[in-house]
Amino acid sequence: NYVPDETTRIKNRYAAASDVGPGQSRTADFHDTVVLDRVPLLWGGHPEIVAEWHGHLDVDLYAWEIARLGRWYQNARWIIEVNSINSKKKPEERDPEYGYTVVDAIKNVYGNLYHRTVVDRTTGDRTEKAGWHMGANNKGVIVSSLTSHLRGAKELTEGASAEKAYIERNDDACDEMDHFVEVSGTMQAAQGEKDDRVDTRAMACHLNDKMGPPRVVEKRTTGPQKAPSVKI
Repeated sequence: NYVPDETTRIKNRYAAASDVGPGQSRTADFHDTVVLDRVPLLWGGHPEIVAEWHGHLDVDLYAWEIARLGRWYQNARWIIEVNSINSKKKPEERDPEYGYTVVDAIKNVYGNLYHRTVVDRTTGDRTEKAGWHMGANNKGVIVSSLTSHLRGAKELTEGASAEKAYIERNDDACDEMDHFVEVSGTMQAAQGEKDDRVDTRAMACHLNDKMGPPRVVEKRTTGPQKAPSVKI
């Protein structure tokens, strides 16, 4: 039950993940952002969800709302989904990729964004770009991360130990996971259901696995101060 003192600085403590939807109408997909507190790893525990923003808001306003949330949680390491994959729709029928709007708005003022490596197929040049670009080839990566943490959580409830797990407190998130199914080779919400909360938790678990362990940053100590010389 260790709780760090308010003055204790812990590096790599918080991981945040954001899903960006259209956000303007009541029937649109929701925006969702979660914050994962990794400090229990210091004593052999498991990270837990400590904050969530879920709702509808204009995309540009949502960008600053969640940037403020990230700053509140000690400038959390932040992964943002920059596109929405929907293989059933034709390109011209797909929703705009609003995640790019969020990244473009805050990338110059928020210094702890997750960056992906993009390789130019022609030149082989590697470029770092902010955001998680969801595609058919990498969605399974974050879903696997979530699955391993959920499996570990189940083992904990059965009295066993687990290498990976995370603590979930939101019933709606659990309901979304119950309706998260495989359709045409990809994992997505069943017809008529939502998966915004599932996506953010999958990204948060993946980011947790990639981050360095949380650690206490020792305060700097200085030697005895010499009395200033005074000329008379």
